[in-house]
Amino acid sequence: MRKIHLILTLFWGISICALAQDFRSDTLSDSLILRMKAGGSWKSDTPSSLRAELRHLRLLYCDAEGRTQRGEMVVNKRIASDVLAIFDSLYRAQYRIASIRLVDEYGASDERSMEANNTSCFNYRRMTGSKTGRISLHGLGLAIDINPLWNPYVKGNVVLPRGAKRTPRITHRDLAYRLFRAHGFTWGGDWPKVKDYQHFEKK
Repeated sequence: MRKIHLILTLFWGISICALAQDFRSDTLSDSLILRMKAGGSWKSDTPSSLRAELRHLRLLYCDAEGRTQRGEMVVNKRIASDVLAIFDSLYRAQYRIASIRLVDEYGASDERSMEANNTSCFNYRRMTGSKTGRISLHGLGLAIDINPLWNPYVKGNVVLPRGAKRTPRITHRDLAYRLFRAHGFTWGGDWPKVKDYQHFEKK
């Protein structure tokens, strides 16, 4: 019995450690900053002080076929614990997410990332349509786009990304919506003039 108890204890301890490694938050390493500079999300005018405000998340997700995949995301430290909790719950529920990669793998192009149905957060850039040059919440790591091809940006007759359907998968009944709202995020699908169904933000 003692051997069985010891084996179970060791197995449980290993499982907890594995889970901690699968959903983790770290500061931005030098090698990651170099990746982001090369990829384009960390631009020449990105304030160096922003590095201390960001966290590198590693997490698991179920892809479109239901297979377990490892993903990564850079977010603001103010939302890091919320995001890990949300995606842990999504993974446990086998919620389908096509891809979770840094936007740098798409040359920091929001269009290419959206067309690839990629879920991402940080990309230092100005707010779309802003006349003041205000930094987007994505540029501060405070906004996440989830499954953009399935949950498009819609303004009048404009639907982005190309090839997306106007009708989103995320609705008020969707698990992702309920989890993000429970953690204090607002949803772009609730905006009055523009519908950004992929977009969740927390200021």
